[in-house]
Amino acid sequence: MKKVARRWRGSSCLFPSYYSLFQGDHVDNRNRMIKSLVCLAMAMTGTSVFLGWICPSTYVSSSPLAFADILEDAERIVSRGVQVDESRWLNIELFVESPPTSAGAMLAALPDNHDWHFQVDLACALARSKDWERQDLVGNKSETIRIRVIPDGAGGVIPVDQWLGVRALVTAISRSVGLMDELLPVRFAESTYHAYGVEAGAAINLTAVSLVPGRAPEWAEESLN
Repeated sequence: MKKVARRWRGSSCLFPSYYSLFQGDHVDNRNRMIKSLVCLAMAMTGTSVFLGWICPSTYVSSSPLAFADILEDAERIVSRGVQVDESRWLNIELFVESPPTSAGAMLAALPDNHDWHFQVDLACALARSKDWERQDLVGNKSETIRIRVIPDGAGGVIPVDQWLGVRALVTAISRSVGLMDELLPVRFAESTYHAYGVEAGAAINLTAVSLVPGRAPEWAEESLN
């Protein structure tokens, strides 16, 4: 009996068709499992991409922490290495202007040839000119600090992040001239105010969330200043 059992187990050719079938089913099951896992991973990835497309995550740039970071940068740009003449500056003028495209305009926009003291680009990057460092007037505007705002070229929109940069600059400038609890008056330049639904010579409410040409400003419920 033991010899028969050994012969039974030791013979690999007694039921070759059954053995091959069993081995084939095992390979097929493994392949199906791999395909199922791959399909599941692809489905999860596709779902995540789809949800991200219809419900994108939003960066709340109007949070106090974000504004504090921008304000810190603005205060450094306004005051570092500059002896601010507090008695000279009484108001701030904003003018919205796209960046120069021609070679002549780019040459005229070199650091020593600016017609602005500060600039806020679309990415909320802040810059100052040599005129501010020398405390010189620009644009034939006495007692006026000029801030150039580069809008979205697609339609002149001043988005929230960029508007926060403007507000941070205005706050830092006001502090640099000794105003800790209030801000210098801010107005649009004559070439700009009409495009944003603001009255000529009217002071700008710095709680504006964003500005779109041809439409009245949208106001925030609370100020971050």
